[in-house]
Amino acid sequence: MVRRGLPPLPPGFTSAVVAEGERLAAEMAPILAGHPPYVQSVAIAELLSTWIIGHRLANPDAQHRLRLTLMSQHHTLSQHLVAAAEEFGK
Repeated sequence: MVRRGLPPLPPGFTSAVVAEGERLAAEMAPILAGHPPYVQSVAIAELLSTWIIGHRLANPDAQHRLRLTLMSQHHTLSQHLVAAAEEFGK
């Protein structure tokens, strides 16, 4: 799944993890289907924000750094998935 010219995938994103995520996304896709793109975007952003906020640490500075790292890793993974979708014509 690693695409040339993109940053490396974050640690832990094995093919099994990606496959499970793809399976879950396939289950969610019918719920989003038929809604305008901006509504889909809000729903996806809501899920992302819920995931990010769920990572809590006692130290506020460490928590902030962790959340920034998670968002950066999410962005990198998204770049790979977009490249893969374009390559395979999804």
